[in-house]
Amino acid sequence: MFNQCQTQLNADNFASAKSSCETALQLSEKSEFPQQPGTIGLTSKIQTILNSKKLRQGLAGKTLIDGHYLTKADAETVFQYKKLGIDSADLFEQSQWSSAVEKLQQAIDIAHNNPFVDTTALPDLIFKLQQAKLQILLQNVTEKLHQKAWKDAIKSSSEALTYLEELPADIQQQYRTQLEQNIANSRFEDLKNQADTFFAESNWHDAASFYERLQVLGKNNNDIPLETLTEVSTNIARAKLYHTISGGNTAFSSGSWDEAILAYQTGQSLLAGNKDLHSLTDSDVNTRKIAKIILQISVIKNSQSAKKMVKENNLQGAKTSHQNIIQLIKDSSFADNNDFLKIVTKSSEAIQSLEQEIILSEKRHYLETNYKTIFTTNYPATFPENLSDPLITLVKESPENFLFKLQCTETNRGRRLFLVIYYAYDKKSGTWKLSSGSQ
Repeated sequence: MFNQCQTQLNADNFASAKSSCETALQLSEKSEFPQQPGTIGLTSKIQTILNSKKLRQGLAGKTLIDGHYLTKADAETVFQYKKLGIDSADLFEQSQWSSAVEKLQQAIDIAHNNPFVDTTALPDLIFKLQQAKLQILLQNVTEKLHQKAWKDAIKSSSEALTYLEELPADIQQQYRTQLEQNIANSRFEDLKNQADTFFAESNWHDAASFYERLQVLGKNNNDIPLETLTEVSTNIARAKLYHTISGGNTAFSSGSWDEAILAYQTGQSLLAGNKDLHSLTDSDVNTRKIAKIILQISVIKNSQSAKKMVKENNLQGAKTSHQNIIQLIKDSSFADNNDFLKIVTKSSEAIQSLEQEIILSEKRHYLETNYKTIFTTNYPATFPENLSDPLITLVKESPENFLFKLQCTETNRGRRLFLVIYYAYDKKSGTWKLSSGSQ
């Protein structure tokens, strides 16, 4: 019965163990040899078991686990904790980070909330939890980089960096540099996408601005290929060129000739300063076409100036404008162009006409200024102070002469008379003479 008691105790069958030991004790008391050493020793062992902590705690529903007698519920908690530790370790080794985090967190929560749990393994669990969470963040970063979702990649990398601060220095050192590089690369790519979008939308000003910011970022980032930096540099020049040409077009449309010319000349300088642009720009943006546009604008500007001066009776100024047109065309590479040759012909004809008008204007001015002297010379009975309202008319022009009709009003003692003289200008000699009016 004693052996049976021991077996039941070892099997944690506490009630059966107690029953067997009590029966064994009763049998010892009925022994014919109660005082024999063997009997006394056996009885002592039975009493030891009956008085043992294991039996008493077992009969109370408690089990010895890790040196502590625990209730059934607490024991199950300990078993759950240990199982979570084993399962999480397997998941961690298999890089199943999300599942590992779930199991590890459950185990850690049990350890924190149950003082009877052996926390020897807790530091390792916490370390693995940190590592697993970091790996999830790193996987997210890798996914966003693969998807080229640059803004999300920046956000994910920043979150990983922030979390990294909670980890030991050696782990921080292992991952920090790459995360910081991910952020730098993603910022570059995100900014490049924006610059490329502005460029595709013909928003030249913003495109140039973003490419310039991109160039600064690229120079400080060794991961950016030289070809990409070269492309960025070229796109800066292209965007500035197109922006300049666009400004010239706008100024041209609004009739702001000087502004348009300046813009196109700036475009010429940009093209001249970057030979690569010749093969990269649109077919309508090249040095010769820009030069032609500048010449056309200059012709229009001088032509409009000439018309305005004619209206203002500034004939000499109008003539100078037409002379400027002819000189601009002759000095250009379009001197033999048919369209510009027609303009030269037209301006030459305008100059001839203006020269005629200038001469006639000068002669009229002379006659208007000197009409009193002319009339008093040829009408001795008149007095200069009685003459007014001169009227000069070109009667006829010949290769040799201009024939003018001079008319004025003579007022004398209330009497008004109209005086008329025909006066001729000799083109060859440059002299004036009285005429009969039939020349």
